[in-house]
Amino acid sequence: MSDFKIIIGLEIHAQLNTKSKMFCCCDNDSQGKKPNTVVCPICLGMPGTLPMPNKEAILKTLKLGKALSCEIPNYSKFDRKHYYYPDLPKGYQISQYDMPLCIGGNVSLELNGVMKSVKLNRIHLEEDAGKLIHLSKNTIVDLNRAGTPLVEIVTEPVISSPAEAKEFMRSLQKILRQLNVSNADMEKGHLRCDANISVIRSDQSSKIIEIKNLNSFKFVYRALEFEINRLTSDFEGNIGPGKQTRGFDSKRSQTYPQRLKEEASDYRYFPEPDIPTIDTTLLKIEEVDSELPSTFVLRVHEEYNLSKEVAKKLTHNLELMSCFIVLEGKLNHDSLKRSANWLANEKILRINPDLLVTLNRSIEKSEINSSQAKSILRSAVDEEDIVQQIKKFRSNDGRDIDGVRKIIDKVVESNKKEKEKYLAGKKQILGFFIGQVLGELKGNGNPEEISQMLKSKLDGK
Repeated sequence: MSDFKIIIGLEIHAQLNTKSKMFCCCDNDSQGKKPNTVVCPICLGMPGTLPMPNKEAILKTLKLGKALSCEIPNYSKFDRKHYYYPDLPKGYQISQYDMPLCIGGNVSLELNGVMKSVKLNRIHLEEDAGKLIHLSKNTIVDLNRAGTPLVEIVTEPVISSPAEAKEFMRSLQKILRQLNVSNADMEKGHLRCDANISVIRSDQSSKIIEIKNLNSFKFVYRALEFEINRLTSDFEGNIGPGKQTRGFDSKRSQTYPQRLKEEASDYRYFPEPDIPTIDTTLLKIEEVDSELPSTFVLRVHEEYNLSKEVAKKLTHNLELMSCFIVLEGKLNHDSLKRSANWLANEKILRINPDLLVTLNRSIEKSEINSSQAKSILRSAVDEEDIVQQIKKFRSNDGRDIDGVRKIIDKVVESNKKEKEKYLAGKKQILGFFIGQVLGELKGNGNPEEISQMLKSKLDGK
């Protein structure tokens, strides 16, 4: 399989946790309720009804887009996507085609100790269909879910393995929950994934396969793993243009054919005539800032011993909070606390989790100190720039041990009164000596190493 290149793109549907449905006033929480009881003429698709867009759903979509560094166009619109299915009573779905609410963006993840940023193509807003319930001899339709607001997050085809796809889903779920955009419970159908995959060998590509409705991290991994094995073992039989939609049998861990995959033209998209174009410049994204969970402030304050002021700064800036969420679990406690203070208080040229991870790991390896890291943060534009600046600091950081010892001897001898206070038990004066030595080294020394050397000198070891 080593001579094959794997190309994966994901389309993730997340139900928004709004109070009402996307285009009507029906309760958006139908969990556990009797079939077809949380419905009205609009979500039942009755003739003559008029959809009314849910402002809360639009704002939550924009909030997610901002958190994931998407471009927010000035104008967006809804479209009709036509197809027939028993749980789609109108015969079309109100979705978005060529003018989505959010364009581009990225989601950062870590896999095997390596940070990666997965590029997004778009995030758009649409309504969900109903649900088919298959009984022993019959299939019935429950339309309670019809009209539920969905965001569809579409990645670029840049994912290269089932493990990476699984980790992407985990990272996205965490972000959705932390932003209070979606409950993102896969077991309850709040978060579902369609995975597109093809394999390439030399200049030949297999058909694109879309695996529909994967509703657990484990199923995403197993379905893609099976499909990679199937496509590579029968590569010659799958070469050529064309797309196919397949389902996933979780009991057998196998995909199975369903139908030829539709193209955009098959859906006969056209602008939804009953909903005017949305001018996003008139919407105030700050209106939803207050909805950010207060528990986030309390949690990071207690868990990482951050000041409430820093925690609030992270909470009320979506870009900062998104970066912090990505860094959680990727850095140790001290590095995460350090990064949170940087994000809240430093004028960082480019907010990027990858860059913060690189800097923190350099500090952990004693390659640079915290002051040097902050200096790099204020000027670095990409990871390569950071690496070069770290090398520059390392080449001038006073690692000439004999030279550093001479400076320490000089500082201690020039400050005999402070030395006597230290020996008398005033150990906090060590910070004074460290500052004097760093001053002689023009800030390029490593405080931890200097601290240990000073202790040895002052204690006469």
